[in-house]
Amino acid sequence: MKDVEFVQIGTSEEILESPLNQYIEDFVRDIDRSKFLQAKHVMQKVQHLYR
Repeated sequence: MKDVEFVQIGTSEEILESPLNQYIEDFVRDIDRSKFLQAKHVMQKVQHLYR
């Protein structure tokens, strides 16, 4: 919230990964992301290149 107005709504992961504007970026800048994000949030499934 900023000035009694919702600025961004989402899960903690969504807000940390994709802040909507500079206000939200500044707000979450010093948050320890290891408390919220887990490896599964940033991992991508890779297809095998060699068989």
